[in-house]
Amino acid sequence: MFEKHTFCYCLDLVVTKDHRTQGIASNLLSQIEEWAYQKNAEYIELSVLNKNKNAFNLY
Repeated sequence: MFEKHTFCYCLDLVVTKDHRTQGIASNLLSQIEEWAYQKNAEYIELSVLNKNKNAFNLY
């Protein structure tokens, strides 16, 4: 009935307005991916609000 999954869950990834468009969030996502890979995660889940268009464009 239940199947075990190993995954990484990213709830909040925030870069202040003054520091956006500098590649910081992309670098953070790359580090999350590397960490998840090292932990043998099957996938990464991200949470984002529907109205957060900048986050959607990033992901």
